[in-house]
This record gives sequence, C-alpha cells and structure tokens, in this order.
Amino acid sequence: LEASSKYRFRLLLFVNCVNSTEGLKVALGGTVGVTLLKAQGSLWNSSGGLINQNRISAFGSTLSGLVLVGDSHTTIEGTIETSTAGTFLLQWAQSVSGVNNVTMQRSSSMIVTKLP
Repeated sequence: LEASSKYRFRLLLFVNCVNSTEGLKVALGGTVGVTLLKAQGSLWNSSGGLINQNRISAFGSTLSGLVLVGDSHTTIEGTIETSTAGTFLLQWAQSVSGVNNVTMQRSSSMIVTKLP
C-alpha cells in the first residue's frame, strides 16, 4: 500500500476443517504504517450460523473460533489509513495444534481498493 493513503478492503476466506477441535484464527498484518484501521470480521459455519465476530482495530488482533467439520467461511471488511508504504496481508492458522488440518481453500480472495 502507498503512504498517506486510504483503502477499503474485503476478504472472503473459504475454509475446510476435518475436525472441529483445531478451529481457525485469522488476523491482519504487514509492514505498512497504520494511522487508522477499522474492520469487522465474522466467522461462519457450514450451515450459515455465526460462530464468532470481532472488531479489528490493530494488526495482530485475532478473530478465532471452533468451526464445524466441513466447509465454513470468514469475512473481514474494513478501511485502513496509512502513514508509510508497505505490505498488507492476512495471517491465519489453526486455533489449536492438532493432528487434523485446517485448509484455506481456492477461490478465497482479498480485494483492496484505494479511496480518493
């Protein structure tokens, strides 16, 4: 992202979980200098039920939950104002270490649009 700029972003993440024990956690991060970050994250299970939602206002703030076995998805939408240029990225992992994998699926996306 460029310095001294404003952006709108939306992440749509498709996830598959073999066992609900491991769960999922996501956070925003990067090297960009942040003046202001406001986002809302929501984690949904395979039947469309809301598992968890959280306001994200700083890099490293996590959204996590135990997703049901099978497919689920997460959305994160918000705005970021930058002070210095740098990268902006998604961080994700299993909530709890375990023998089963949590997989981020193809067609997951991150769209970032520069605002005037």
